[in-house]
Amino acid sequence: MRKFVIGTATESVIRVLSDFNKKGLISINGKSIRIKNHAGLKNCI
Repeated sequence: MRKFVIGTATESVIRVLSDFNKKGLISINGKSIRIKNHAGLKNCI
């Protein structure tokens, strides 16, 4: 498992994760985030 530390406001991270989740790129379950579409997520970065 990889863990990353970034200097970003919590609200910004929550907003981005929510957008990725709505687009079907990731799934969120509690404290776990699962990448469902690697290529799609890579295109967003």
